[in-house]
Amino acid sequence: MTENGMERDREQQQNRTIAASTYVRTGKPGHPSKYTPTAVRRLLAAIADGMTNKAACIAANIGVATLRDWRNEHPDLELRMEEVREKARQKALRRIKVAAEQGDWRADACDSGILGPVRTIAVN
Repeated sequence: MTENGMERDREQQQNRTIAASTYVRTGKPGHPSKYTPTAVRRLLAAIADGMTNKAACIAANIGVATLRDWRNEHPDLELRMEEVREKARQKALRRIKVAAEQGDWRADACDSGILGPVRTIAVN
């Protein structure tokens, strides 16, 4: 087995162990939780890249309902999501500011979904 294969196997075993301990801790019937460090890391990375919650769920290989459950069961996740979303917003604002300072008029008129709704004016 290659080194990468062994590393992948170790990570999968670690995730199964964490999922199993989550299952035991919650005491709920059904399959073990997908709430693993890897899934949370993927979710937060996608949010940090500016993705919506739905798109971030796809990137983390979970459903939107699963994210809703996680947010209810793990209050710290909500805080972490807010932190990475704010960091992404600040990063985007810095890029807009730099572009505006370099004379790009589009940056001054830019919304990028961060500054709230902006009316679009059609120019003929």
